[in-house]
Amino acid sequence: GWTASNATFTPNAATAPGGISAGLLVENTSSSTHVLQRSYTFNASTTYVFSGIAKAGPGSRNIRLTLPTAAFGVNPSCQLQLTSSPVSTSSLNSPLATFLIPLADGWYRWAVAATTSATGGTGNININLVSGTISYPGDGTSGVYVTGVNMTDGGVLFPYLGGAITCPADALSISGANFSQWYQQAGGTLLVSASRQVVGPVDAWLATVSDGTNANRIQLGDGDTVGNYGIIVSSVVLGGSAPPISGRKKTAAASFKVGTCGVSFNGG
Repeated sequence: GWTASNATFTPNAATAPGGISAGLLVENTSSSTHVLQRSYTFNASTTYVFSGIAKAGPGSRNIRLTLPTAAFGVNPSCQLQLTSSPVSTSSLNSPLATFLIPLADGWYRWAVAATTSATGGTGNININLVSGTISYPGDGTSGVYVTGVNMTDGGVLFPYLGGAITCPADALSISGANFSQWYQQAGGTLLVSASRQVVGPVDAWLATVSDGTNANRIQLGDGDTVGNYGIIVSSVVLGGSAPPISGRKKTAAASFKVGTCGVSFNGG
């Protein structure tokens, strides 16, 4: 789990947007790094996003997310400049990308993305208090509120939803016996529109219609390098990669009938 070094972490010290509890990370008086850290094992050649949510606490400290040299070759970092006006971020050691998302009431979400080495590895992920540098004489009182720390692979920065959300179960009911006016098993259109926060060449399926097996299906996908589609009949692939799609929001459609199928991306 998480441990504090030359610092104390007090949980339930504040409430972040969405009603989630936040802790307060406070430095001690040592002349050293003041950090919240834990060990993490990273897969080889994989893009990770390390994110957190913070708000200025007592004193005037910034805060930094750092990934380990053991897995990345260097220490890719993103520093949240809480003492700047306006609040901003700065990157260190060439991360793939950094993010800054303002929330309500002085809270900010920030993140660093980087790709691991060919071997990956295990090392500490760090949340450092910063006063000019990460190693400095602490005053025993200054700190930053922190919550929502998250690590994701695949280059995805998930949306911030605040507190837990419970969705009701779907309850689809159809009455009657004849649906031929609006449903035709022999043909139709599949339409999907989605937005993702991604980093790097990450491709994913957005929607699939099948007969319950992988042998016969229509798939619409999304990616930074290609917009993918798949039309598979009796395990034979009839479709493959489409040209790159600009922008983050993707709209894809597949119209089909017996013997033929057409695919369109963003109206193209």
